[in-house]
Order: sequence, then structure tokens, then C-alpha cells
Amino acid sequence: MDSWSEWQQAILSVSREQLGEEWADCYLTSPVWHFALSPGACGKQGMVGTLMPSIDQVGRHFF
Repeated sequence: MDSWSEWQQAILSVSREQLGEEWADCYLTSPVWHFALSPGACGKQGMVGTLMPSIDQVGRHFF
């Protein structure tokens, strides 16, 4: 799960750098993504899930 979390943090960081002031609007209106990863693709076990842009009560952005 560490590589998965690292990948998510990298995506947020790089997208913020590239989009600048437009980032929040682009992020919060991004589509929902469904995924399936085979075992070994991002850790020993396979993974199925959904990524959806979210924000918590204190303003932190996450998937």
C-alpha cells in the first residue's frame, strides 16, 4: 500500500505545480475513476476501487 499512497501524493503535488491557480477547480471537477490492479502492479495483492476527488472539513484534498 505504500507505493499506492506515494503515487497518489505525487499526483496531487505534480498536478498542483502544473496547474497553478486553476488546480482546485480542475481537481474538484475531475471525473470519478474506477480501477482494477493485478497482483504485483502496485504491491503484492491486487486492488479494485474508485478514485474520487474529495476535500475534508479543514480543506485538505485527497482521493
